[in-house]
Amino acid sequence: MIGIKSIKEDALVKAKFKDGGEWPTFNDCPVPSGSWKKNYDSHQKLYNGVLISGLIASIGAAVVMGMFVDFNFIMPEYPYKEEKDEEEGEGEGEGEGEGEE
Repeated sequence: MIGIKSIKEDALVKAKFKDGGEWPTFNDCPVPSGSWKKNYDSHQKLYNGVLISGLIASIGAAVVMGMFVDFNFIMPEYPYKEEKDEEEGEGEGEGEGEGEE
């Protein structure tokens, strides 16, 4: 059991902070360093790439769907207009009225 006790004691390593204490303080918080402009520009480069690729994908999808899918953005013409006009014209000249026998 002596071996197990020493392993437990070794596992409890105290944290070493900058100021040398056992508890963290504000002095242990990370401090910004380096050029903020360089970091900002690198992030903006990534964000602009994502934006442009999203726009290209959206426009490409709209073009492909427009080529293959009919969304009926414009109301189509009534398909039976010509047939209806022809039926009305045929009935007048045949003489099938009520007065004729």
